Amino acid sequence: MAAENERDSFPMQRAPLQLVAWIGRQDLDGAARDPATGPIVDFLRAHPSTKALLLSDWPKDVASVYRDRLHRAVGNEIEIRLPSSATPPITLASSRLRMQRSAGSSRTQA
Repeated sequence: MAAENERDSFPMQRAPLQLVAWIGRQDLDGAARDPATGPIVDFLRAHPSTKALLLSDWPKDVASVYRDRLHRAVGNEIEIRLPSSATPPITLASSRLRMQRSAGSSRTQA
């Protein structure tokens, strides 16, 4: 019983949250607005102590501008990694879809 009371008197420390996410088009477009918005910004606003590890296959200058805008908007600790050989599946799927659409439109024009 005493151990149970001791446990109740000390608040449990929770591990800090860390967001790991790919930076997408909605994130880039939303960060350019005033006030900034987008999936990542909105999550970090709702969880102000969360650290963010963001993955990007955007050009370095685009990712850097995004990081600066995001930091000004939310103030969280933000790290951006630019994977050298990894391509997110959604980007690959989007590229294939664009190629299929353009191939289909060139057939209808011929």
